[in-house]
Amino acid sequence: MFESLSIASVLISTVVVFGFGMLWYSKFALGTIWFKHLGLSQETMDAAQKKGMVKAMILGLLSTIVMIVVFNVLAVTTFFGIFSLAFLLFVGFIIPTIIGPSLWQQQSWVVTLINLGYQLGTLLLIALTFNLLN
Repeated sequence: MFESLSIASVLISTVVVFGFGMLWYSKFALGTIWFKHLGLSQETMDAAQKKGMVKAMILGLLSTIVMIVVFNVLAVTTFFGIFSLAFLLFVGFIIPTIIGPSLWQQQSWVVTLINLGYQLGTLLLIALTFNLLN
């Protein structure tokens, strides 16, 4: 299962996902809106970004490894198959996982949609890098 993991694919995909997260939640993209709807200040946002970088990289690495293992175990190799599987995982696992708690926590739908967009983007970028590198 893990013997077919390409270290280069995993590392490149992890860096791509990390970069996407930095951009997605930056003040130049959706970060300011996201923090505003969470009720947090710019100072809190800046401090959180500095503290969370290593954790975000580790979580990106974990997501990448799991997705690549799933692609390999299911022997999904075509462009359409890889993207279809990524989207199905998003619909079946990510959407319920993010929306469920949002309902109970009465979280802003803006925050929920930004988080969902990030998760979808992450899965599709992992699928894209996997497809290009394998």
